[in-house]
Amino acid sequence: MQLIIIFLILVLILLGGFRTSPFNELSLNDFKEYANELRSKGLYQQAIDAYRGFLNNGSISKNSRANIHYFVGEIFMENLKDFDKALAHFIKIKYIYPDTPLKESVNQKIIACLENSGRSREAQLALEASTSLKAEKKRKGERIIAKIDSDMITESDFNRWFDQLPQEIRRNYSSRESKKELLRQYVGQELMYRMAIRKGFQNDPEILNKSFEIKKSLIMQKLMQEELLDKIRIGQKEVETYYKANRDRYKKPLQDIISIVKQDIMQEKIAEKSQEMLSRMIRANSVQIFDDNLK
Repeated sequence: MQLIIIFLILVLILLGGFRTSPFNELSLNDFKEYANELRSKGLYQQAIDAYRGFLNNGSISKNSRANIHYFVGEIFMENLKDFDKALAHFIKIKYIYPDTPLKESVNQKIIACLENSGRSREAQLALEASTSLKAEKKRKGERIIAKIDSDMITESDFNRWFDQLPQEIRRNYSSRESKKELLRQYVGQELMYRMAIRKGFQNDPEILNKSFEIKKSLIMQKLMQEELLDKIRIGQKEVETYYKANRDRYKKPLQDIISIVKQDIMQEKIAEKSQEMLSRMIRANSVQIFDDNLK
C-alpha cells in the first residue's frame, strides 16, 4: 500500500513538472501584439481584458506589470475617453512601480487625465510637482513683473520674448503703457501653453511631426548660413560690373538702387553655390535618383 502511495505521489510530481501555464508560453510582446490588434480593430474592452489576463501570471516582472498598466491606461484615455479609469492605472504605476523607466511619461499622462477630466487646478499642481516649477526663478538684480502660481516671470523673460516679435509690433508697443497691455497678452499665452501641456498636446502626432519639420528647416538654414551666406562677399567693383551688364533692367542710376543690385547678385550667387554644394553632397554620398518613376 505504501508503495502505491509513493508511486502516485511521484506521478503527481512528474505531471506537475510537465504542466505549463499558458502565460509562460507567451511573452509580453506576444500579448502586446495581440492586444494592439484588438485595439486597432476597435475592440477596446477585449484588449483591456487581454492585458488583465496577462496580469494573472504571477511570474512576470514589475517592469512588465507597469507596462501593462500603462497600455491599459492609454486605451482608457485615448480610445474610451474614460479619464478616471486611465488615471487610476497611471497612479498605480507611479506609486506601486516607482522605478519604472516610464516614470516621466506617466507623470505627463496623469496631468493630461486631470486636465481632461476638468480638474485643472489638480493638473497644475501635478505639473508643478513633476517639473519642479516650485523652484524659485527669481535671479539677483532682476525685477519680477508677473507670477503664475509659484512661477516667477522676470523683466528679462518678457524682454527676450518682446525682442523676438516683428519690428512693426515692437514699434507699436514701445511706450510703457502699451507694454503693460502686451504683458497681459504674454501672461495669457503662458496660461494657454500650460493648459495645452497639461492636456498632453505636446505628444500629439501632428504636433510632433510639425515640430520635426520646423526643427529640420532651422537646422538646414543654419547650414546654409555657415556654408553659403557667410562665405559670399560682394565688392564694389563687382556691383558696378553687374549693374553695367544689366543696365536695361534697372533704368536708374546705380547710387539710387545699389542695395537692390547687391540683393540680385546675392540671390544669383546663392543659387549658384547651392547647386555646387548639392552636387558635392551627391558625389560624396551614395545617392540614386529615380526621377523616371515620378507620375
